[in-house]
Amino acid sequence: MKQFFHVLVAVSLTVGGMTRIVADDLVMAQTAPPLQTLKGQLFAIQGEVYVLRDATGRFVRVRVDKETKKVRPLVAGEKIEAQVSQDGRALSLRLAQ
Repeated sequence: MKQFFHVLVAVSLTVGGMTRIVADDLVMAQTAPPLQTLKGQLFAIQGEVYVLRDATGRFVRVRVDKETKKVRPLVAGEKIEAQVSQDGRALSLRLAQ
């Protein structure tokens, strides 16, 4: 009986710890910023996908659609800022300052 009690306590602690980890991950997901600002050179335009090259040299693909706000049409080579949603869609594009 004593051995059963120790196993029960160990299982309870493990389950409690797992609950804590899941709760911590949930809080992190809820506090993540909904938008990300990307800055870089517009490397290429491939249909509805704009390819940016950021300051570290990494290439980032951003989806652009009719809802994306642009001041004017952009051309490859320009330095731009993109407000991007978590799913990779550009909400706005503008020339970088």
